[in-house]
Amino acid sequence: MIIGPDRLRKPLMFLWLIIFLIVGSNLFLPSPLLNIIDNFTFNFQNLFLPTWLLTIAAPFTWFSHGFGNAILIFLLIFLLWGFKYKIPAAWLLLTNLSGWLLISMLTLLLKHHIAGGETAFPNVAIFFTTLLITYLYNIVLPELTKVRYQILLQIFCILTFLTTIVYEIGHRIAVPTDLLAGWLLALIWLSLAELMYVKYAKPMRRRVIFRNSWY
Repeated sequence: MIIGPDRLRKPLMFLWLIIFLIVGSNLFLPSPLLNIIDNFTFNFQNLFLPTWLLTIAAPFTWFSHGFGNAILIFLLIFLLWGFKYKIPAAWLLLTNLSGWLLISMLTLLLKHHIAGGETAFPNVAIFFTTLLITYLYNIVLPELTKVRYQILLQIFCILTFLTTIVYEIGHRIAVPTDLLAGWLLALIWLSLAELMYVKYAKPMRRRVIFRNSWY
């Protein structure tokens, strides 16, 4: 089983949910400390994020959302289905689509007003980046037999995550609380999806479309 049972998964999901709600409450009951951090980051990002760093970060962020992210997800689903991992492929597709609906609704409903501008809450890019990295770690990394390929994949994941943060802050798309909320929401959603996978993956093998599928 690609995603196995884990006793800590449900408690951690509730912990992340509590932290997410605390961070989200800042939109309605502003915390002076969080506001200082967000406003400083939003208005003075050019002091600690030089232009050259944003230029380097740009190619990696192509995979964080939109077309680049969709291509990687489609490629993963295609390969999984082709190698008879049909149940994981369906799980990945449903997790990503439902996650897209969730983050889209939240960003439409919630707006983060900053002194000098407005950002979307939670951050979309870090949400999808976290989903993508989790898929790569859970599905692709265990299948790599050579250590150098494992290291390269891990470097790619770390760089994608860090450069997404740099790009979003550097272009005033997000502030720290938006990014934290996007990351937490992704962890919550993944935990819920993993709980569903553990519960329903084995029974789904009885379905004709998933017959003889690895899971």
